[in-house]
Amino acid sequence: MAVEARFDFAEDNAHTGFRLAHFEWYNWGTYDGDIFSLDLERENALLTGDIGSGKSTVVDALTTLLVPHNRIVYNKAAGAESRERSLYSYIVGEYKSVRDETFGSARAAALRNPDSTFTVLLARFENEGYDEQLTLAQFFWIAKATVQKFYIVSQGSLEIRRDFFDFSDIRDLKRRLKKLPHTELFDAFREYSAHFRRIMGIRNEQALHLFYQTVSLKAIGNLTEFIRNHMLEPSSIDDKVDEVCRNFAELTRAHNLILEAQRQIEMLTPIEKESRRYEAMEEQRAHYRAMREAIDPFFAKRRIGLIDEKLAALEIEVQKKRSKKERLGEELERSEKTMLDLKLELQKNGADRLEQLQREIEREEKEMAQRQSAKRRYDTLCEALELDKASNEHRFLKNREAAQKRFEQIESEAVKLQNEKVNNGVILVRYKEQGEKLEGEIAYLEARRSNIPTKTARLR
Repeated sequence: MAVEARFDFAEDNAHTGFRLAHFEWYNWGTYDGDIFSLDLERENALLTGDIGSGKSTVVDALTTLLVPHNRIVYNKAAGAESRERSLYSYIVGEYKSVRDETFGSARAAALRNPDSTFTVLLARFENEGYDEQLTLAQFFWIAKATVQKFYIVSQGSLEIRRDFFDFSDIRDLKRRLKKLPHTELFDAFREYSAHFRRIMGIRNEQALHLFYQTVSLKAIGNLTEFIRNHMLEPSSIDDKVDEVCRNFAELTRAHNLILEAQRQIEMLTPIEKESRRYEAMEEQRAHYRAMREAIDPFFAKRRIGLIDEKLAALEIEVQKKRSKKERLGEELERSEKTMLDLKLELQKNGADRLEQLQREIEREEKEMAQRQSAKRRYDTLCEALELDKASNEHRFLKNREAAQKRFEQIESEAVKLQNEKVNNGVILVRYKEQGEKLEGEIAYLEARRSNIPTKTARLR
C-alpha cells in the first residue's frame, strides 16, 4: 500500500511515501501457535493460494490494522456478505462448526483457549524518501468473553517475538512498551488512527475508507457509481458539467500553476530541516519558560521551609520561657514562704536573729558587688567584641556560642596567616638567592668591557 508523501526527496518516484515493508501476525484465525510474516520490502505483492488457504485471513489482519473494527465485514475478500466471522472468532481461531449431540445445536470449534491466548498484528511501513519508518501494532486478548485490546504506534522498528513475548501481565507489557523510544500506546482506535495518519500524511480519513472498499474487492458492477460513491464527494452531475464548461478555459493556467507549485516544492525542500530545528528551539524555549515560571514557586517553597524552621525555634523559645516562668513562680512561692518563716522566727528569737540576718545581708551585698563587678567586666568584653550585653541567660548562651565561633575563626585565620608566613619566607629566600645571583652578574658585567653574560663567557 502506498500513501502520498508530504515531500519527495527520493530520486525514484516509484517508492514515494510510506510503503509496507514487513507484516507479521501471531494467533490470528487458523494461523496458530507461531509467528507468520510477509516481507514485501516496499514492493507490490500478489497474494495467491487455494481456496481456504488463508488469503482472506491475511487481508483481514492487514485491514484490522488500518480500519475501525466496527466497520469491517470480515472474510469479505472470500465473498462473505454477512458477518460470518468476527474479531472474536479470529482471536480464538474458530475454524469449523460442530454439532452438540446433547442439545442438538451447532457451536464453533476453536484452536485456542479464550482465557489463555493473545493475538498480535504488526506492520512496518517505510518512507524511502525521508529514510523514515513507522510500525503499527495491535494487541488483543479475551477477558470475560469480551475482546480487549490496545494499539501501538512507533516510529521505530518493533518485532512480535522481541517486544510482545515474555511478560507477566498486560500492565507489565504496557509499561515495557511505553519505555521504548518514539512509541505511543492508545486505548481507542480514533486516537490511534489520527496519530498514524498524521505521521503518514493522510489528511482525510476517507482515504482509509476507500482502501477498505478496494483491498478485498472482487468485482465492480458500475465503475462510475463506484468512483462516485467511494472516491468523490456527493454532487449534482448537472452542476459539475456546468462547472467544467465554465472552467475549461482556465485549465491551461491551472496546469501552469501546478508546474509552478512543483518547482516551489523543490525549492522549499529545506523547510523541513529548518522546521525541525525551529521545533527544537521552540521546545527549548518552552523548557526555559517553564523553568522561569517555576522560580517563584521554588523560592516560595524554600521560604516556607525557613519560616517553619523559625516557627519551630520560636516554639522552643516559648517552651523555655514557660519553663523559666514556672521556675520563677516556684522560687517566688519559696521566697514568700521563707519571708513568712523569717517573720515568725524574728518574732520568736528577737535581736539575735536580726544580727544573723544583718550578717547574711552584708554577705549577700558583698556577693552582689562581686557579681556586679564581674558583670561590668563582662559588658566591657562584650563591647570590645561587638556583642550584645547579656541581660538574660538566653543572651548569655548566644554570646558564648558567638564567641566560640569567633575564636574558632580567629584560630583558622591564625593558621592561614602562619601558612602564608611560611610560604612568604620560602619565596623571600628564593628572591634573595635570585638577587645575589643578579648582583654577582652585575658586578661581573661592570668589571668587563663586553655585555656577554657570565654563563656565556664561562662557556667561551
